[in-house]
This record gives sequence, C-alpha cells and structure tokens, in this order.
Amino acid sequence: MKKGLIAGISLITMTMSMYTPVQAAETKKDFSDVSPSFWAYNEIMKMKEQGVIKGYEDGTFKPNNAIRRDHVAVLLARSLDLPAVEPAEKFKDVPSDYVYADEIRKVQQANIFDGTDGKFRPTEYLTRAQMAKVLARAFNLQKKANYDFPDTDNHWAKEYVRALYSNGITFGSGGYFKPEEKVTRAQYASFLYRALNIDPNFDPTPIPNDPTPANKVETIIQDNPNLFEKNIEVADYVEKGPLLMKMLTEGLTFVESTNLKFYDRIDFSLYLKNPNYKPVKKQMPYELMYYDQDGKTFFITYDFRSDSAHHLAKDWMKLSASELAQLESKIDQKVQEARTAEKNGEYFPGNGEFVKVGNYKVRIGVNSFMEFMSIEAKYLG
Repeated sequence: MKKGLIAGISLITMTMSMYTPVQAAETKKDFSDVSPSFWAYNEIMKMKEQGVIKGYEDGTFKPNNAIRRDHVAVLLARSLDLPAVEPAEKFKDVPSDYVYADEIRKVQQANIFDGTDGKFRPTEYLTRAQMAKVLARAFNLQKKANYDFPDTDNHWAKEYVRALYSNGITFGSGGYFKPEEKVTRAQYASFLYRALNIDPNFDPTPIPNDPTPANKVETIIQDNPNLFEKNIEVADYVEKGPLLMKMLTEGLTFVESTNLKFYDRIDFSLYLKNPNYKPVKKQMPYELMYYDQDGKTFFITYDFRSDSAHHLAKDWMKLSASELAQLESKIDQKVQEARTAEKNGEYFPGNGEFVKVGNYKVRIGVNSFMEFMSIEAKYLG
C-alpha cells in the first residue's frame, strides 16, 4: 500500500462555485481554511504577508490540495531573483498566453525545472522527489552529509534528498521520505519557507533506522481490502480528523451497503466511487467526497445522479451530526429537481439554499452547472 503526505490532488469543492487564483490578496487576513492551530499556519501566513502566497479569491488557501507544477513555478518566481542561465525553451503545453507562462519561462531558464518531450506538464502534481530536485536546484543546496532514508537509498533523487535533509529543510515522515507521493500546498509552503530561511549552522544527525509502524487507518484498510483501492495513499496526519476517523470506523457499515470504494488518497478528505464510474462532468472525478475541516464543520459533495452516493451522503451527514437528520427529505427533493431538469433538458438555475439547524448553518443543493450536489455543514458553536 502506498502511503503519503497527500492532500488532494483534485479540487476540494467546498461551495457551489468554482474558484480561480487571484493575483493580489489582502495580507493581514487569515485564510478561512487555515486556522491558527493548523500545523503550517505560521509559514503560510508569513509568506502571505510577504506576497509570496496569494490564495484563492474565495479567501481559502486549500492547504491539503496537492500542488501543481505551474503553481510551484509561480511561488519560486515570486520568492527568488532567478538568473537566466539557459536559453528559453518553448513548451508545447504552455502557450504564450498561458496565465503562468512568464513564471514557467523563468524557472526553466534558471535551470530549476526540466521539460519532458517538449512539455512542461503545468497542471500535473509535484511529487516529493521532484520537490527535492526543484528546491536543491533553486537554492543551490549543497549536501552536508550522506544520510539516506530507507526509501531513497536507491532512488534517482537520493542526492537531492540528502541536500534537503542535511540543510534542515525536510525531516521525513515516520522514518521515511516517501519520494513518490504528492506534495500538498501546505507542505510545499513549509519546505519553501525553510529554504528561504535556511540556517547555515544547521548540523544534521543520522536518520533513525526504526520507522514507525502502520497507523490506525492503514490497519483499517488491511482489515477491509474490499472497500479500498489497492494503491490508496494515506497521509500520516489522518487520525487528527475526528469526523474523518468516524467515517472510517462507524461509517464503513454504510459504505458496505453500496457499490462504492475509497480510492486515490486519504488526508483530510475521503474520496469514493464505483471502480467502473464514468463521470458525466469532469469536475466530478469521484462519486462522493467527504471533507473534515476541524472535527465539527464538514462538507460532502457528490454526483447527484448516483443513488449509492446519494444514500451514503445522507447516512454520513447524520453520522456526522445527528441533528441534521431532518434535512433528509429536503436533500431528496433537491436531488430529484436536478435529475428531472437534466432528464428533460431544462434550464437549471441551481437550487442551493441555506438552512439553520441547531448548531449548524447548512448549505444544500445542486449547483447551476449541474456538476454536483453539496451538503456544507458549518458548525456555529
């Protein structure tokens, strides 16, 4: 089983609209999804204040989403005065009017990023091994010691990882580096911040040779192989999400009654689909996504055309907050409205609405693009 510090690689859809990055952002205000208790809060906010990190126009940073190659290029271009040491290369998949074409050109000319077969692959996600190479090149890091993680001893990125570790930029996870796993936006922010504020006197110590044992989620997967994709990735911090853990324990019974399986990764989100699922909309690569924001506030988005996802969403909603059971009929109604409109080819303006139930403010409904049904339950306290 492949484990990792992942976050998403797909877009976490928390509201009824699609978001786009902004070019300028208010620097004194926190991101709505990065609380002061978040493990990388200080690094993210300091770079936000410096204008390196902008976030999204809805006020979020999406810290647990995997970071794309073009976004890495942008952060480096904002952080460093990059010298042009290589001639500019025209990538097939980066047209001159691409939003980040200038930043991509800068990191390529600075010999930080390489293309493959004439392509930059801007929207692909960065792996930890690739991250090591990028930062080692960008900051001209020199290794101070030949310490290796058990999973990088024979890896192509070994020298780059050595450079990061021996300069105090990475410390691994559970005794491993996990080179092939995707880097989240929060993780990259943390790595970049350390590289920008490197301690020249850092003295590396040998890497412990007693990696930590499998966490609780990995044991759950081993005990329920029929419910999980074979190569599903698991973040080390998943047990910090109370609601997420509840869905992976008490909530498994509901999954067993459907044809859905967990796939892709488990971080602060859970992704499920039938192995033969063919999404009608590209924005819905999964049939159901569950996001645990802080142990009380949670979001569920799902393909309203899927009966399995529809029933699981309601069961998990009630498991997350029993007081929301009264919304079940309203959810049924909104899904039926969307299904009818789609069947008849009718114009659909969306049917989202806010409802106050007990300690929760809940937004429910199918968006106007008919991509997904959303149940967004914000805990008010």
